[in-house]
Amino acid sequence: MVGSKDLQPSTTPFFPNVFINNQFRAKPQWPAPNTNLAGQTAIITGGNTGLGYEAAVQLLGLKLSHLILAVRSPEKGEAAAANLRKSHPKASIEVWQLDMCSYDSILGFARRVERRLSRIDIVLLNAGVGRLTFNKVKSTGHEEVLQVNYLSTVLLAILLLPILKTKGSPGRQPAHLTIVSAALTLAAKFPNRDTNPLLPSFDNPETFDPREHYNSSKLLAHIEGHRAGTRRQRRVEGGSHSL
Repeated sequence: MVGSKDLQPSTTPFFPNVFINNQFRAKPQWPAPNTNLAGQTAIITGGNTGLGYEAAVQLLGLKLSHLILAVRSPEKGEAAAANLRKSHPKASIEVWQLDMCSYDSILGFARRVERRLSRIDIVLLNAGVGRLTFNKVKSTGHEEVLQVNYLSTVLLAILLLPILKTKGSPGRQPAHLTIVSAALTLAAKFPNRDTNPLLPSFDNPETFDPREHYNSSKLLAHIEGHRAGTRRQRRVEGGSHSL
């Protein structure tokens, strides 16, 4: 599929048109028929439900050997893993706890990845949240949607990137890390874009807008992923091969 950094700006004037096209008209781009992930390891955050669970099903269907579901609730994660093991008994499927509202949990997860895994091929940072009411994360002081969808997701990506460099399969393609965004980034108005400093402006309950906070949080993650991809391309063009 085309990377977000290679997509042209949207010229669609009405966002529902984007939704209708994506849901009912666009054809999915399936992997090549000979795609085989045997021997490979993948990590999916928020892999017990929704898009994360479906991604797990798809990867296991391509003969993925080792899957780690990174989830906030181990109980829900184990329930999802049990279903996946029934369909794919040959795969090794683990459940690791990861609370995206806790910096300590994120740091601990990254250390566990570095310590426990000898190989990593795919990371899908899929975990996300949307809230209809304002909720502040006590341990960080930030509004929860911003915390999970942007701050914690980007932190985890930064922590994992150097690990992926050292644990990718030698002699093959480098490990891949994907941040799952949302088409609603196209609808983000980002009304506080000029606020300085920016982050505290998301933490004011008086200006909380459920739709805008979600859209903007996804947009910020999208921008960060684009910037990282651009920096990586510059390094590759300069002769350095790194994630």
